Amino acid sequence: MLGGLLSTGSHGSSLFGKGSEVHEYVVGMRLVVPSPVPVNGYYAKIVNLGEDDPDLLAAKVSLGVLGVISQQVTLQLEPMFKRSITNRVVGDVGFEQTISSYAVTAYYGDITWYPSQGRVVYRDDIKVPITTKGKGVNDLLVLRAQPTVDVASTRASEELLELTGNAGGKCVLSRSQVDTQIANGMGLRNNDGGLSDFTGYPIIGNQSDMQSSGSCLRSAEDNLLTACVWDPRFAGLFYHQTTISSPFTTIADFIAVVKKLRDAHPDALCSTELYLGFFMRFVRNSTAYLGKTDDVVDIDITYYRSKDPKQPRLYEDVLEEIEQMALFKYNGLPHWGKNRNVGFLNVKNKLGAKLDKFVSVMQKYDSNGLFSSDWTDAVLGLRGKEVVVQGNGCALEGLCICSTDDHCAPKHGYYCRPGEVYEQARVCRKIKSVEADGLAWSA
Repeated sequence: MLGGLLSTGSHGSSLFGKGSEVHEYVVGMRLVVPSPVPVNGYYAKIVNLGEDDPDLLAAKVSLGVLGVISQQVTLQLEPMFKRSITNRVVGDVGFEQTISSYAVTAYYGDITWYPSQGRVVYRDDIKVPITTKGKGVNDLLVLRAQPTVDVASTRASEELLELTGNAGGKCVLSRSQVDTQIANGMGLRNNDGGLSDFTGYPIIGNQSDMQSSGSCLRSAEDNLLTACVWDPRFAGLFYHQTTISSPFTTIADFIAVVKKLRDAHPDALCSTELYLGFFMRFVRNSTAYLGKTDDVVDIDITYYRSKDPKQPRLYEDVLEEIEQMALFKYNGLPHWGKNRNVGFLNVKNKLGAKLDKFVSVMQKYDSNGLFSSDWTDAVLGLRGKEVVVQGNGCALEGLCICSTDDHCAPKHGYYCRPGEVYEQARVCRKIKSVEADGLAWSA
């Protein structure tokens, strides 16, 4: 699990010290890499990388293409401490102007924005001495084991709302859900046992209990009466997640433009609020070659996904415009583990010389691409592979940015059109009358 966590650049939220990326605390690593000639009869060899080895800067975040990360990874540790957390709910008027200043004052703080509801939750999260009283636990409601009957019912309701085009129904559900989450401390618990969950702020607990965020994977087997909401063994939740790192220098402008889209389409973003809205964490620029190039706000946007890849979703165009705006207008970087194909367009230019250094190390350890895939070759710009896949309906799953109507779903009334506030975007928009809309536009 640690190998996958490191290879995709997983992180928490903090600009303090070395920041919130786990790989920044790696001081040693052992890799098993291919050997072009046999060594003691084996076509593999072990490479030990220390803190002063420049190749460690490639191995820290590698997408798995350098070799196999063995059981030995050495992490820099620090003495145990506790954290004190208080969630603070405010209106979203002008909140985008506070993001940068908030990030440098709350040690582990993050922000959850519910755009359609005009609400923002600041998680005021600070370090306190280990002697501070408290046995709090971070156990997010959505990451606890849930009754499978309830989760399947929730999914069926969302599918029905999509089928009937009832975006307002999603807004009703999302407000009720967010109200419940806020009333229950967003899943924070004041103690580490028993049925007593949230009784009030602040929540104080060990770092190890507050950094972890959900208990469903540790829940006892019960013949699938309860499970993680994404468990494929039953008809649970199914969604896309777009995660983009926006530089602090442009985050306020980006949020302001998203508000313009929200104001033009008040129901458009309710779907995201069923999945924590716009969840923002803070990440420092990285020493790793495939790490962040700037101090950034990492934004998770999660939303409904149909089991049918050719079936468009409600307000398909709004989320596509936000995605393209974050990536291309505001030069956002994709999270390696959480994006659609279009998120990785132009990554090579965004990473620049750092990517060149990574590829040099990759060719040193695995020149034949044994550990590569079509996807890694495409995002790294190798062997002529392309990250986008053209074809009918390709834009619905983020396999391409539409340039023709067939890339959307014309049979369902979705056509390729320019963005509303970011006109360079190309999005799949629901159009009631093609004749009234007109077909003469430039792709």
